[in-house]
Amino acid sequence: MRQQLQQLEAMAQAELAQLEQMAARQAAARHSAEQASLGWDLGLDARDLGPAAGAPATAPTPR
Repeated sequence: MRQQLQQLEAMAQAELAQLEQMAARQAAARHSAEQASLGWDLGLDARDLGPAAGAPATAPTPR
């Protein structure tokens, strides 16, 4: 019985960690969409919203 409870607890912790990762990805995607929308409203091109990984930042250019 104790072993079953420990297995269930381990499964629950793994599922919780997975849900936390999914929530973090959704928050990042939502932030990215909001940032893109705001950039569009301000007349910025999508490439101006932030540097790609390893790419140098550039000054925003109006549309």
